[in-house]
Amino acid sequence: MKKTIVLIVMFLAITSLSFAQWIQQGIGLDWANARWISIVDANTAYFGADYGGFGTKIYKTINGGVAWTMVYSNSAHENRGGGKIFSDQAGYAAFEDKVMKTSNGGQTWSQIFQTGSENPTIRSLAFPTENVGYAFYWQSSIPTWTVAKTTNGTTWNIVYQNASMEFNQYSSAMFMNETVGCIPGYGGHLYKTTNGGSSWTDMMLPEEVFRVFMMDANIIFAVSGTNTANVYKSTNGGSSWVMKTVPSSVSLMDIGFINQNTGWVCATDGKVYRTDNGGDIWSLQTTPASYLRYISFADINNGWSLGSSGMLIHTTNGGVTLLAPTVTSDPATNITETTASLNGTVNANNTPATVAFEYGTTTAYGNTVNATPGTVPGNSNTPVSANIMGLTRNTLYHYRCLAVNSAGTTNGNDMTFTTLCTLPGAAGPVTGPAGVCEGTTGQVYSIDPIPDATGYTWAVPTGAIISGGWNTNMITVNFPAGAVSEDVTVYGTNGCGNGSASSLAVMVNPVPPSPVITQSGNILFSNVPLGNQWYFNGNLIPGATQQVFQPMQSGHYSDIVTMNGCSSAPSNLINFTMVGIMEKEDGAVKIYPNPSSGLFTIEFRSTPAEEVTITVYNILGMNLAEIKSNPGVEGLRKSIDLRGVTEGVYFIRIRDAERELVKKVVIKR
Repeated sequence: MKKTIVLIVMFLAITSLSFAQWIQQGIGLDWANARWISIVDANTAYFGADYGGFGTKIYKTINGGVAWTMVYSNSAHENRGGGKIFSDQAGYAAFEDKVMKTSNGGQTWSQIFQTGSENPTIRSLAFPTENVGYAFYWQSSIPTWTVAKTTNGTTWNIVYQNASMEFNQYSSAMFMNETVGCIPGYGGHLYKTTNGGSSWTDMMLPEEVFRVFMMDANIIFAVSGTNTANVYKSTNGGSSWVMKTVPSSVSLMDIGFINQNTGWVCATDGKVYRTDNGGDIWSLQTTPASYLRYISFADINNGWSLGSSGMLIHTTNGGVTLLAPTVTSDPATNITETTASLNGTVNANNTPATVAFEYGTTTAYGNTVNATPGTVPGNSNTPVSANIMGLTRNTLYHYRCLAVNSAGTTNGNDMTFTTLCTLPGAAGPVTGPAGVCEGTTGQVYSIDPIPDATGYTWAVPTGAIISGGWNTNMITVNFPAGAVSEDVTVYGTNGCGNGSASSLAVMVNPVPPSPVITQSGNILFSNVPLGNQWYFNGNLIPGATQQVFQPMQSGHYSDIVTMNGCSSAPSNLINFTMVGIMEKEDGAVKIYPNPSSGLFTIEFRSTPAEEVTITVYNILGMNLAEIKSNPGVEGLRKSIDLRGVTEGVYFIRIRDAERELVKKVVIKR
């Protein structure tokens, strides 16, 4: 009776060699030739090996290969036909002519099947599920090649026998589910079943293949077992095949895919090749190994490959050589006075990279902002950007894109941009008084706010003074005596310059002198012919705007003259007493006929050298006519024609150098 000895030995993995991203693990483990590997997940995996061609050792890791524990050792039986561990506990392995089962992660094994053949070695063992499995072996007693099957993980039945269907001793069967699977033979034979092993179809290939990998019932990959290093692919379940050549000069030993595009092969010279396009192109991944036999992946990043003489390698990034990101700083866009969009292009080179931008007014930068997207994965050129604000107008800025991954940091090229400097908009119309009087204060001029203006520059007429509102869109102006008529002008300003100006012409009018009023009889006269306004006891008399005014009641009378909107100071004050219209003839003046129809004669004694002025006023003081004449030796005699006026009372004012007389005439028809 053979004695089984169970040894548990712990070896810490030491990373001693590193090529690309395949790192040797398990240095110091004592085994010679790998026989199988079974991956549960990215952290948990098992592999079986012999040592020196005798016995079996099974190793386990639960931390991604950082440490491997030998969970089983048996010097009496070789584990050549393969093994499979499910859910980190239940599993199966072929020990020469026996199928063994474990329920505790490989620590102990019990026999569940034995071939009973004189040529006992099981060539291949395949378990697509935890209960359904297949064993392939030669049964010499018939003799024939045999397929045995279990559907409950315990009892076995022979489902197929064929004396000519020889199974390749270097091959491994693969089932994608409980009924569909393949196993390589010799000489290019590749057998496929779709009914759980009851019958097999030969999908003959041009050359011998060692390993097969099924993605589904249609997509099948197989690797040649010759030095041609070819990969065969079928997309129709093996009815036809397309050959792709891997750039290797030695035989390929195993193949595995994680999806329809990404897969790996290993070769007898210790190299690994990867495809990301379904096998069309294969890229070399250098490893520290000199010989590899098996390769398997838990996901697109985590995988192991085994060879001989203790060679076990592991990758956590799909075997891709770690490269720092490739970064380009691209021209900035959306540049304004205070904002800009920084742009760049990043290729993470298959290792996720964190992306940001640095910027500042020098190549020291000094400011950092995260990019969008903030993390770039994969192996393609990805546009990235960042919006920045709070910039200074009309300023040169430096910036660069930078990306960081586990392989290092890459700074993009330095780029520059200059923020815009927008001039203020054109000033709108100036509003305010277009005519002012000398001495006026508090005159307001304004414009609507000017776009992009931070200040306002005003110019006012010479002599005028801005008393308030400097550098705003509204000012207050005083016009003291001496201010001249000129434009009020304004334009907007900012740090970039000045905008277009707007002007308003302002007329500065003088203030008329105070008028002098006199009284002649019951008539008041102003010495200013135009712009008069008469007042009674300080109150404006409506309509009393002529040079002559006849009061209708006793009181204090004055006059203010307004010219171009500017009013004089009040005139002297006359205290008028109403005594009736003077009709007394003083002998110097005769008017006849009076009343008249409008045609009458004036006689006035005066010296010949003196000029006499005769002025006719109506009852409102309006000047209707003015005649100047020099008297003769006997005085002045002048006919006056007022036949064009309405009936009523009119006043005749007669003046020479010495006298001023007023007479009333009555027009009646």
